[in-house]
Amino acid sequence: MAAAAAWRARFVQRVESAHEHLRDLNEHLVTLEAFFLFPLSEVGTEPDPEAEMAALRVKLDLLMGSLRSAAQILNSAIVHMQAATILAVHGGNTASPWVPVTSIQSFGPHDAAVKAAMGILETSHDLMTLSACKLVEWSRGHLSMAIALVGSPGIPPDGMAFAKLEYDTAHTVLRDAMQRTQAALAHAAIALQVLTP
Repeated sequence: MAAAAAWRARFVQRVESAHEHLRDLNEHLVTLEAFFLFPLSEVGTEPDPEAEMAALRVKLDLLMGSLRSAAQILNSAIVHMQAATILAVHGGNTASPWVPVTSIQSFGPHDAAVKAAMGILETSHDLMTLSACKLVEWSRGHLSMAIALVGSPGIPPDGMAFAKLEYDTAHTVLRDAMQRTQAALAHAAIALQVLTP
């Protein structure tokens, strides 16, 4: 019985950690989106174009660093969700705890809350968290292209227009990622409520 209680406590800790990372990620993404509110279309209005482009590159590099941090936070959330899954499968067989259950559907009635929480987390992981991870990476890819174009010496006007398109696309993709992570956070909160009524 003590082993089952310890296993359940570790499982709840992993769910709490995933929830905390998703909450931190959502706060980070809200701040990050504010960086994107600087429109690239306003570039070219300063009297010193070289200084203006250098300042723009610094802003874009900071934005890229912030996107990289978002990806790391999201990956941490995914790791904790996966750890919860592994703990659930390996601790869900109270009759023979050393033998993992084949799936959460194999759980007996002894811990319906863990089974329900795992169902919620699996849905969140499959439908929201993994797609958010891909979207953050796509946003980084588009922003990388914008940075490369802005960093080109003597960028022509059509090159700047393409950089703006990449920048705007990075922003749009980030908004999609934000929607997914907000939904994942809501699911993690529900999973915690199920576990700690």
